[in-house]
Amino acid sequence: MLLRLFTTLLALCVYTSYASVGDSLFATSKNDKWMAAHTAKRGETIFSIAKQYHVPPAILADENSTDFQKGIAPNTIVYVPLGAFNKATATTPTTARRPVYYRIRENDNLYRISKNINEPQRLIQEWNQMPDNSVAVGQVLIVTWILFDANEEKLFTDQSKPATPSVAAAPKPTDVLQNAKGQKYTLQMKERKETQSDGSIATIITKDTVWTDTLGAFGKTYMQQTANEKYIIEEKGTAVFYETPGKLRSRYGADAKSSVIYAFHNTARRGTIIRVYNPGTDKYVFVKVMGPLPDSKLYHNSLIGIGDDAKDILGVLEGKAWVELKYNSR
Repeated sequence: MLLRLFTTLLALCVYTSYASVGDSLFATSKNDKWMAAHTAKRGETIFSIAKQYHVPPAILADENSTDFQKGIAPNTIVYVPLGAFNKATATTPTTARRPVYYRIRENDNLYRISKNINEPQRLIQEWNQMPDNSVAVGQVLIVTWILFDANEEKLFTDQSKPATPSVAAAPKPTDVLQNAKGQKYTLQMKERKETQSDGSIATIITKDTVWTDTLGAFGKTYMQQTANEKYIIEEKGTAVFYETPGKLRSRYGADAKSSVIYAFHNTARRGTIIRVYNPGTDKYVFVKVMGPLPDSKLYHNSLIGIGDDAKDILGVLEGKAWVELKYNSR
């Protein structure tokens, strides 16, 4: 009886301390998935929120049924997926992670919560200093930790002075710029007016990157899809090279720029451009996804299937090779 009373008092203390934190992240179930509910600040976008919580922008946009290029009205709830890409661990610095809370509801129990959130029950008890597995309705618990970029959040914390790009300081559209990899491009500046939820008029300035021919058609599309490799998914694994039909061979060039090569990949959407890098030869090629990996023995335990004309570009001699992929599946 005393132990039960102690547990209830502890739950109330935890509830009181966490409930006072207005910007706390709370876990919720949406479309049979557990997500963290983020309240958008003035000026935030899907891109900026994705960067804060280490989520691929395309995935965040899909989960919220929006386009990642659109703005978000202040106080809009954005559902942040909880997955392997943004799961913090015990070794993650405290400055690079953030707790995700859950408020106990009727018929909840700690075992079911731990299974739903995919965290060991013992860790949830440790994080919340629980003497046993008893929970009470209304109690607030830390149920997991998410990777978090505090520097990105700081850009939007001053609501009275929203940051707007300066047109005068920006490069002219005619200026030819160059990134760290030596790839040349120009910027096309566009400006539009947008009415905010509070009735104010905001000036939205966007910069479209226009790549020169040094990248080729696939390379330029890749840089546009990944916002100059600012938002990418990285994977490592085995590439299998399939025999290219003779009628397509004439379309292939001898280098990464002029090649038109197609690939199979299970998670990247059709039309996604993937940068395939061979760390053994320090060579790369851009490929275009035309569908998922075929269900055949050739692709068993492979990450990607690529036309065999890419072998010469990547410096591969065998039918398989270890590669590193970068892409943004929009």
